[in-house]
Amino acid sequence: MTVRTCRPVCWALMLSLSVALVAAPADAQQSPPGLPTALLFDVADLSEVAALPLDALNPAELLKEDLQRTAEGLPYRFAVAKDVYVTPESIGTWEPLPDGSMLWRLRVLAEGATSISLGFGSFNLPEGAVLWLYTPDATQRIRPFTSADVDAHGELWTPVLLQDETVVELTIRPEAMGDLDLALTTVGHGYRGFGTKAAHEGGSYLSGSCNVDVVCAEGDAWSLDYPSVGAMQIGASFICTGFMVNDVASSLTPYFMTANHCGVSSGNAASLVVYWNYQNSFCRTPGSPASGGPGDGLLTQFNSGSTWRASYSPSDFTLVEFDDDPDPIWEVSYAGWDRSGVDASSAIAIHQPQVEEKRISFENDPTTTTSYLGNDIPGDGTHVRVEDWDLGTTEPGSSGSPLWDQDHRVIGQLHGGFASCTSQTSDWYGRFSLSFTGGGSPNSRLSNWLDPGDTGTLTVDTISLATLCDDAGTVEFLEGTYACSDLAGLQVVDCGLNTNDLVVEMVMISVTSPSEPSGETVVLTETGPSTARFQGSLALGAGGAGVLSVAAGETITATYVDADDGVGGVNVVLTANAGIDCTAPVLSNVAITNVEPVGATIGFDSDEPIKGTVFYGTSCGSLNNSIVSSGLSASISLDLDGLEDDTTFYFAVQGEDEAGNVTFDDNGGSCYSFTTLPAQDYYTEEFLTDFDLDNFTLLFTPSGGQDFYSVCGDPITSLPSSPAGGTTASLSDDDSEFVALTGGQHISLYGVSYSGLWIGSNGYVTLGQSDTDYTETLDDHFAIPRVAACFDDLNPSAGGEVSWIQLVDRLAVSWRSVPEFGTSNSNTFQIEMYFDGRVGISCMGMDLVDAIAGLSGGGGLPGDFIEDNLSNAGSCGAICQTDLGFGGPGTATLTMCGGDLSTGTTADLLLTGATPGGTAFLILGLTNAPTPLKGGLLVPVPILLQLALPINGSGEVLVANAAGGGGPFTVYAQYVYTDGAQTEGFGFSNALGVDFLP
Repeated sequence: MTVRTCRPVCWALMLSLSVALVAAPADAQQSPPGLPTALLFDVADLSEVAALPLDALNPAELLKEDLQRTAEGLPYRFAVAKDVYVTPESIGTWEPLPDGSMLWRLRVLAEGATSISLGFGSFNLPEGAVLWLYTPDATQRIRPFTSADVDAHGELWTPVLLQDETVVELTIRPEAMGDLDLALTTVGHGYRGFGTKAAHEGGSYLSGSCNVDVVCAEGDAWSLDYPSVGAMQIGASFICTGFMVNDVASSLTPYFMTANHCGVSSGNAASLVVYWNYQNSFCRTPGSPASGGPGDGLLTQFNSGSTWRASYSPSDFTLVEFDDDPDPIWEVSYAGWDRSGVDASSAIAIHQPQVEEKRISFENDPTTTTSYLGNDIPGDGTHVRVEDWDLGTTEPGSSGSPLWDQDHRVIGQLHGGFASCTSQTSDWYGRFSLSFTGGGSPNSRLSNWLDPGDTGTLTVDTISLATLCDDAGTVEFLEGTYACSDLAGLQVVDCGLNTNDLVVEMVMISVTSPSEPSGETVVLTETGPSTARFQGSLALGAGGAGVLSVAAGETITATYVDADDGVGGVNVVLTANAGIDCTAPVLSNVAITNVEPVGATIGFDSDEPIKGTVFYGTSCGSLNNSIVSSGLSASISLDLDGLEDDTTFYFAVQGEDEAGNVTFDDNGGSCYSFTTLPAQDYYTEEFLTDFDLDNFTLLFTPSGGQDFYSVCGDPITSLPSSPAGGTTASLSDDDSEFVALTGGQHISLYGVSYSGLWIGSNGYVTLGQSDTDYTETLDDHFAIPRVAACFDDLNPSAGGEVSWIQLVDRLAVSWRSVPEFGTSNSNTFQIEMYFDGRVGISCMGMDLVDAIAGLSGGGGLPGDFIEDNLSNAGSCGAICQTDLGFGGPGTATLTMCGGDLSTGTTADLLLTGATPGGTAFLILGLTNAPTPLKGGLLVPVPILLQLALPINGSGEVLVANAAGGGGPFTVYAQYVYTDGAQTEGFGFSNALGVDFLP
């Protein structure tokens, strides 16, 4: 963190030195809504502000990965999300302002970036604090964020700024500093999309010229529908399309629907940023160069943050609920739908291709019901097939976009296909009718959210604030029931009251109860200029000024007099009712079922419909996690997931009825509890930016039990098996080569025996089948039997060597100085497959920081997988006898490793790298002073033993299981072996001092 020395104009001292700052008035003016603070005051030049620099991206590797992602049907990536951790305390520049507040700024520099977006993993601004983001030239600014943007998930994710530098600015009162919690944890380093050129191809990633802008005449009939569609940014890295979706009650609940394969989950839903009305301002003629060129769409209208509600992979849908409603002035609509399952006679798609301006596509032929990517009717019935587009197309980035039928109702969302401007082929959409029933649970179907009352409604129309409003007014309570001491929400909708589209207006209504027949007057305020929706609230309780007196079981009534209902009615009296419930629910039958290593199910009942919550944690005093049911039910069942295995969890349950009455049950203060089962250890670690196995060896030994292996590890200074004399594997980029074992030997993985293995250029060996995958994901790792030392996108054809050697007891595969694809770095590591079932992984001299290491038995990512920390493996306990530091000439290496050579222990004396087929003479001496002999240095006489042994075809001699005991004494060991490459015909191994113990 840097603190700038004040210039003469900075008349206030720094926070740490000044009492005057702390005493400054709390209402001192902060920056106005339109400008960051730094643009208003005389503050440090940006050149004096601390910077967070990020390395440039690798264009060739990005292109390769993106081609692979497209082939695999993954969501469109426009940026690389880089993990950081920055707080105002750790880095940045602080300075005082004349108004008594403090200014913190940080420059985020992403070399070569076409855009930058930010993710704050911790976001809690105290009242009065303001956070701005803008480019250094201030031509692009993101609206100020305040305490009003703080949500329960505690995160904030921002839209993009289209430059390679972003300024983060925070203004805060000194006395509020203790309440600040702000941590920048992710930077989206953009390289394509949003009208920018691709850095690595020199070409364009703009949408195709055959596309049709929604503002063209062809889109006129869909002008109510296309405002429901938005470009969706996920985790500062990926883009899909999605749409606001209406519910049966037309409640304007901000539900947003997209494709499941876009990757939105409960863990990342907070990272969603959706851009509204991102479309060209005029019609570009389809097929023209302008239509395939950059547009003028704006990115200033956005929603940030959501809560995951449901997903279902067979029909590829995901539903989230935004933290906030879209601003009414954006005129976002909510799409209607048809869940009948009837094929459409024609269809249209509205989407954001290639992360560009919104487009519309037309299919004039009927749709069909099929499987995904299938043509057979009905197939498995999961998808709607569009045969080909008659006008327009879809492209990467369009995933999740809605497909409307001829009646302007959504029947699916885009899963994938082969359509493009140059290919008249099909697209497939996840079938809305199947998504409605989904997997039968609230988190796998739409029905609980779009029709919570289970009305059986088959079709719903598209709505907006405008469609819900006419001169015939309505009045309603926002809830059906309230508690005896509560805040009753009210709403009037009446377009006749909207007399000025530029002004927020007000209306008065009355609310009465049997306890207070004269009632109270409530002022309702318009939710925004021209919305014609007026909202307000009234306190309920024991009576008094501004409080309506109520009692249990009463009905309260709101009355609105509509001066003109638009159809001739004058002073029409409209009423709405709500009940008063003063009794909290009674909870019972708390039960724990389905306990697994990473999850459990908690159930409980109530004497009335409730919203159920489970609060849980690893101690009764810290129930910091929670899960809430959807809708109201008298029987609650909630699945806890993502738990730690073999851990005791404590929990309490809570029920809240429709009126807001709450009952909390923590089992009399001691909490309920359960213990998760021990999870199988799959011995795999995914490194993102923290590869820590350099200069370390791991040994996996079959041990039985559910884990199958035990693991140990130790630091190393060289690869355990010398690659000398090995066979070079002729591997190009993303290649694989088979090695067959000789001499009838076999290796095994998870108890399955193999007579050979496949060496993959990307840092692994596979068993039973070859693999050339370079995308190091856990799904890919566990797809087939594999041992990964450094699963990453490597390229041995650009440098280094991959070789293998079959030794007496194992097959060793070595990667030496192999670079990552598109780089010149160097990585050396080894995999050893022992014939007795053990597996070794060793790394030496690693430059990369991201990879996957570990074992896979194949069959896919286990449902109970928990990532290992391999560097925490306990020591193997093997003791290697001391190398005396002399020997040679020659290439042979002598080791003796195993027990400590006390009584009952053994160790293996192993010579490697000698001349295959020759003779080796084992020399044992009593002193360690080297003696010159035959051009080398030999352990000196007197010689205890000189033993002639044959060297096998791999250049090895193994004296296995040499027994310890009889000590203490020391023997000095060395080999002399026949070696025609040496001047005097002999080679010398290194010498060892072997310590025998009692």
